[in-house]
Amino acid sequence: MSARLFSLLFLVGTSCAQFVPGTDTGNGLQNGCSVTPADTLGPYYVPNSPVSRTMCLGTSDDDYMFVKGTVYDVNCHPVHGANVEVWQADKTGLYYDDRCRVQFTADQQGKYSFVTTVPGKYLLGYYYRPAHIHYRVTAPGYREIITQLYFSHDDSLGANDPCGSACNSGSAELIMDIRAPTADDLVQIAQLVTFPISKVVEFNPVMSH
Repeated sequence: MSARLFSLLFLVGTSCAQFVPGTDTGNGLQNGCSVTPADTLGPYYVPNSPVSRTMCLGTSDDDYMFVKGTVYDVNCHPVHGANVEVWQADKTGLYYDDRCRVQFTADQQGKYSFVTTVPGKYLLGYYYRPAHIHYRVTAPGYREIITQLYFSHDDSLGANDPCGSACNSGSAELIMDIRAPTADDLVQIAQLVTFPISKVVEFNPVMSH
């Protein structure tokens, strides 16, 4: 496969991953919602994280992102009240037990959002793991989701990930584009922090019963 064709397929995959479940596919049909692919919990999970929608905050010069999404079920209905736990490495690639990890509850429409720094990459053996944010999503009557959110155009994704088959960074459903904020995003960001944020990522976990 040529490098140009591979790049095209990769971009198509990441675009599809951001398709909002249940929206019109263009042929008059509604797309179903597939359960979010699993990924490893990793060695740095700590239960009972603080309840907050900001984490990994440092100086105003750090590289921040606004992460938002909706928790759905396989029928493309929002899962209101889902508990979302997220944790990540800080900007230098280090994990801590007492920071860069929070939990919060999705609202009545299944929506959630939080502000964090762009996670740093860290060496695993001789190679870097792709930047990622860990997710654990739970809700009464649903199977928990344990997965990781990755970012497009990271040269450590997929076959280049030293985590190998234990991780799932080659899954297009877990690789999201980083985009500029919309006017609505800016309103939501201003409710969480007072400094400007130029990066937004959307990730919509899908749960099964």
